[in-house]
Amino acid sequence: MYCTKSGATVNNEARGKSHKMPLLIGAAVLVIAIVAVILSRGSGLSGTYTSESGYYSVSFDSKDECTWYQSGLSFEGSYEKSDDGYRLEIGGGGWYADTVFDAVVDDGDLIVTGGVVYGERFVKQ
Repeated sequence: MYCTKSGATVNNEARGKSHKMPLLIGAAVLVIAIVAVILSRGSGLSGTYTSESGYYSVSFDSKDECTWYQSGLSFEGSYEKSDDGYRLEIGGGGWYADTVFDAVVDDGDLIVTGGVVYGERFVKQ
């Protein structure tokens, strides 16, 4: 405790706590911002990848959705991170109905390791 010029007594503990509050609020805001950034990243793929043959391409968005393109046709699907890389599930019609592709990223390129285009390398555009 100490006395002010007016003679009032002030408790040092209460004064110290008021200085810690802005630090606690700042730390809480920082933690919330970090969590928001981590959660907004999705599965980690984004952009468009085109096969080296030029016959296929696939576009990824940040909402874990993808679109597979071939011969002027497009097929909607989804993708997710798996233990070995990524798993793409493409819907649509014809022979692409419910097709599943497994893929890995190698030096920035997407390599399909399973499905009907096994071994195809896709370069990010």
